[in-house]
Amino acid sequence: MLGGMLATILIFSGHFAFFTYLRPFLETVAQASIEGVSLILLGFGVANFIGTSVASYLLSVACA
Repeated sequence: MLGGMLATILIFSGHFAFFTYLRPFLETVAQASIEGVSLILLGFGVANFIGTSVASYLLSVACA
């Protein structure tokens, strides 16, 4: 139980740390505008939602 909680904390921490460095990277290296950064982050969120939904379905099928 403790291992699962620790893994969850590390995953969420890494996820939000990624956002901290993504915006400056997109603005300086990729030369993305503020609107572009917003669209990229929106796409990232949508991709995460779809990935989680697909993984949930595949796990339910594999465990049935």
